[in-house]
Amino acid sequence: CSSDLPSPAGPAQDRVPLEPDSPRDRRQDNWAQGLQYRDLVLIASPGPNPETVKALMIAAMLHLDRKAGLAAVIVNGGGSVHERDNRAALARAILDHMGLREVPVGVGDPNNTKYDPSSHEYDFPGFARARAQAYESGNEVLRRVLRSAKDHSLAIVVLSALTDFARLVHNEEELCLRKIDLVSVMGGCAVHLPDEAGGEGPSRPSNRASQTRVSASDE
Repeated sequence: CSSDLPSPAGPAQDRVPLEPDSPRDRRQDNWAQGLQYRDLVLIASPGPNPETVKALMIAAMLHLDRKAGLAAVIVNGGGSVHERDNRAALARAILDHMGLREVPVGVGDPNNTKYDPSSHEYDFPGFARARAQAYESGNEVLRRVLRSAKDHSLAIVVLSALTDFARLVHNEEELCLRKIDLVSVMGGCAVHLPDEAGGEGPSRPSNRASQTRVSASDE
């Protein structure tokens, strides 16, 4: 990573507003102009879900392009400490490969949903080296990032289990209200579709993303 890049918590004057490179229509242009520079905390489980790996790479590119700051990555899931740490090592290897060695990776709750990975999921340059590292508690990383951030400057992006963010809010409610500006959550939503006979058929999962500004009036 070039030494002249701003840190995730860099000064406001170094921040570049998000603008579309080639807007397709007026609506897209208006949407992009409404965005602003934020420092991102990504909570995810790279490995079994290639979309999560893509999201991590996009966040890294936004950081490199100075359109956002990637403050930290928290990795959870896997059903065991071993598998969770595999996912953390993959995240570390990807960030290192892209030159973002300064972005911390923390490990969160492994949960109890067992997962047996395929061999290709961790076939990435530098994975073995990253797997040999010890990783800091995600809870400690989150607290440190929040404490060092400016007020209302953070966006929390949750692409996996909510456990670690829920624990942070429970233990550091006032800190979260003061530091977090935006929470984006991707989760499953049951969508009931009619069957061929016109009745209600089985539900199917549908990814939904919601963004909620954090304020003292939120319940």
